[in-house]
Amino acid sequence: MADIAQGDDATPGRMGVLARQGPRIRAEDSCLPSPYEWREVSSPQPPSMKFLSRLFSVTTISFAEGRCTALRGKVERYRLEALRSCLVEADVPRGEIWIGSDGRITFSREIGPALHQRLRNVLHT
Repeated sequence: MADIAQGDDATPGRMGVLARQGPRIRAEDSCLPSPYEWREVSSPQPPSMKFLSRLFSVTTISFAEGRCTALRGKVERYRLEALRSCLVEADVPRGEIWIGSDGRITFSREIGPALHQRLRNVLHT
């Protein structure tokens, strides 16, 4: 790589290039680590799906330790009880259900896809 010459360092025939070149330094002689030895720093994880779903939902229902509670929005008690009985029957330890402003219902990963339609029916009846 050519560097701009300054003052006495330039030779008359090669203006703009350093005339004096020092001894070549091999990668193994350098005190700096080579780029291949650098540790890759991982970037922070993107926000979790639960966080985003909670943020953008109108209604949030949480299920944990055999209890169903509405964290956001209003849900009738009989619906919470029906959800709780379905989730307990299916041996789901915990989970969340989110309802968006457009009426779309989303389930956390802990709630298996086999239960989704049954829980949707409970929420819409």
